Amino acid sequence: VYNPFDFFVEESAETFPFDYPEEIKEDLAIYRTPEPAGPLLSKFLESIDRSPTNTVNFLVDLNARLQREIAYIVRMETGVFSPEETLAAAKGSCRDSSWLLVQILR
Repeated sequence: VYNPFDFFVEESAETFPFDYPEEIKEDLAIYRTPEPAGPLLSKFLESIDRSPTNTVNFLVDLNARLQREIAYIVRMETGVFSPEETLAAAKGSCRDSSWLLVQILR
């Protein structure tokens, strides 16, 4: 598997979907708890193929999909769009797209 980012993936997480070991689940809970999903995010989440696949390939494909579906804009105003706002507008700043990706991956 080609990993364009040259990072290591724990053996237990090489195939998506995966589950974290019980001994670290509690420590990770704060990072894994999503905000409530609105209708657009729910629809997006439902469209994600959860068939077993290489985790790095899954992440690369998900990022490529967001790049295709969400246009990049420069926003000078403060704040971050919610996933619903970003999906509805089909555009957002890097922080908006990043927050959308965080919520998708949670």
